Amino acid sequence: MTEQQVQPPQSHQLQYAPPADTNGFAVASLVCGILGVVFPFIPFIPSLLAIVFAGRGKRQIDGSGGLQTGRGLAVAGQILGWVGIALALVATLALVGLFAAFSVGSVGGVDVGPLRDSLR
Repeated sequence: MTEQQVQPPQSHQLQYAPPADTNGFAVASLVCGILGVVFPFIPFIPSLLAIVFAGRGKRQIDGSGGLQTGRGLAVAGQILGWVGIALALVATLALVGLFAAFSVGSVGGVDVGPLRDSLR
C-alpha cells in the first residue's frame, strides 16, 4: 500500500489591490474649467488649460490599466473649458458691440449727432 500524503489546507488570505489614484491632470482640468466659467474677466487662459489638461488626463487614465481614476473629472473639466470659451467669446462680442454703439459720434467726417442722441 502506498501512503497518500495529506497536504494541510492552504490559507485563503485576501489580497487587496492598491487603491487607484486620481489623475492630477483630471483634477487640474476641473479646477481650470471652473475658474474659466466663474471668473470671465480672465478670458480664455483657464478654459484652454482645462481642455489641454483634460485631453492629457484622459490619455493617461486610459493607458493606466485601471490604476488611475478621474475620467469623469477630466470630461467635466473639458466641458467647462468649452463653456468658458463660449462665454468669453459672447462677452467679447458684447463688449465690442457696446463699444461700437457708444462710440458712434462721427463716421467718416459726417456728424451723426441725431443718431447718437436717439441711441441714448
